[in-house]
Amino acid sequence: MDTITHSTPITTAKQLLDECWNEGILYVENREIQVTSLFDRSTREYSYSIRSITFRNCIFKKEIAMNAFFLGQNTLETPIDFGMSVFEEKVKFNTEHLIGKFNCIFKNDTSLVSGKFSANHIDLSDAKFNGEVIIATPDKANSESIIEIRGGSFSRFPRFDIKRLLFDFSGTKTSKTRFIGEMNIPVGTEIKNKWSFRDCLFECKVILDDVVFHSGLSFQNTLFESGASFKGTRFENGKFDFQGVTFGNQNEMSEAVFDNAIFNSTVEKKTMSGNGFSTDKSTEYIAKAHFQNANFYSETTFENTTFKDLADFSGATFHRPQTFLKTDLQGTTILSRARFKENLLFTYAKIEGNAIFRHTLFDKGLDLALANITGKLSFFKTEINTFPSQHLKEKTAYDNAVEQQSVIPYENQRETFRIIKDTLYSQNNRIEGLRFRRLELKAFEGELQQEKWSNPDKFINCLNGLSNKHGQDWIRSAWITLALILSFYCLLFVGIDWPYHWDWSGEANEKALTHFIRHLAQFALPTHKITFMEQYNPTPAFYIIDFLARIFIGYGIYQTVAAFRKFGKN
Repeated sequence: MDTITHSTPITTAKQLLDECWNEGILYVENREIQVTSLFDRSTREYSYSIRSITFRNCIFKKEIAMNAFFLGQNTLETPIDFGMSVFEEKVKFNTEHLIGKFNCIFKNDTSLVSGKFSANHIDLSDAKFNGEVIIATPDKANSESIIEIRGGSFSRFPRFDIKRLLFDFSGTKTSKTRFIGEMNIPVGTEIKNKWSFRDCLFECKVILDDVVFHSGLSFQNTLFESGASFKGTRFENGKFDFQGVTFGNQNEMSEAVFDNAIFNSTVEKKTMSGNGFSTDKSTEYIAKAHFQNANFYSETTFENTTFKDLADFSGATFHRPQTFLKTDLQGTTILSRARFKENLLFTYAKIEGNAIFRHTLFDKGLDLALANITGKLSFFKTEINTFPSQHLKEKTAYDNAVEQQSVIPYENQRETFRIIKDTLYSQNNRIEGLRFRRLELKAFEGELQQEKWSNPDKFINCLNGLSNKHGQDWIRSAWITLALILSFYCLLFVGIDWPYHWDWSGEANEKALTHFIRHLAQFALPTHKITFMEQYNPTPAFYIIDFLARIFIGYGIYQTVAAFRKFGKN
């Protein structure tokens, strides 16, 4: 910012008004100003009638102050304008009229304290602050005011009256608002009004640990070169927008830490990035994003987000449905000890690195069916069961379900369990794999609910589930087989002349029991001779019952053996 000054400096407040005041308008351009106060007792005659104040391209050489006491009340008709001026020493403005533009260079500490801003706002666009900045309103002020910054830079993050001011930090089409100094808000601070950072650049780390945001927070298209920390931060009402955020620069990765954060409202993280600015808005990168033990009480969007490095959600709790839509997980994704109280979907997501589901708890469902998995999945002690799904045949309804509504169709549920089963089998984890084989078949049973019983797959799958829990429970199939043997054996007596009768004679009972058990043992073997009870004059009903018994008993024995050998299956 080059400033051309008049040859004659202004050394007193009276000289300032004598030379630059004209009928209520104070206009100063290209002058060097050496006064320490713009208005004092000697200028009261002029200052009480000033309607407009402009300092254009001026250089303020000394520490400068402007006090409302010597400025007429409610006389200014236009905002105070310090456009393109340079303040080489400290600046302190304490006035009710601080509503103008400050696209200036502040080389030292700056204090902007206002009595009231009414419905107006402070415009600090394109200003450059090299020292400490304090912007505040006195406790007596009741109104809220807007701080607007577009472009410019801060060597230290400004100190604000965070209870009363609304912040709007926005870059321009040609430059970003730069924050050179660390942004560290005190622990426990409760921010009532919305903070907005758009097209900004934080060169040092941003620390918002244990801060409570009540009305929203926006970091659209903002670059955090040294990372950001939101440990224990509570996001309450309002919208929290992280669209287009970048963590790190082209040469170095940085971290985004959300450990123990609590999200009680809508959070959007579309197009976040961590390896410099991305030219393609659908492809972004995040380096080492930490969400450990975070609580997401509202739906969080990671659409078109790329996690280039670590994405750590360990211990996090998602209270609402979560869909990673078109998310690119290039690094390690940790979901260990995470809990999902609603559905989790990886719809058209790409898993290139490792995804770890250790002791992950799913109260509802998981959908990996539409994920492009080229990396490695790890499941250990993952707690999940079959869950309610929907039958979706129509393409539009299906797309809306998996992309917008976080609904998992039955076929996706079955495919998800198949993916997990095959993953565990490939890692020689047969014990866990068998459990997911059963879940896969149970999901297939749900998928066949709308089919008629004439469908052979529906009948067979249902029968396998009832007989041995799809190969998992040999005791159930053994008991069922025993019940079948006894039931069909008793039915055989309908088609024969049984000569033995039970009475109170011990000898008769013993003889009847002996023949009963001997024939039962023969009958229990499906390959028994068809003439094993020929001496009792069998009827055609006998042979029909015997034929059916061989089929059911043989099936029961097979199911028992198959379940008993579940750990030795190929």
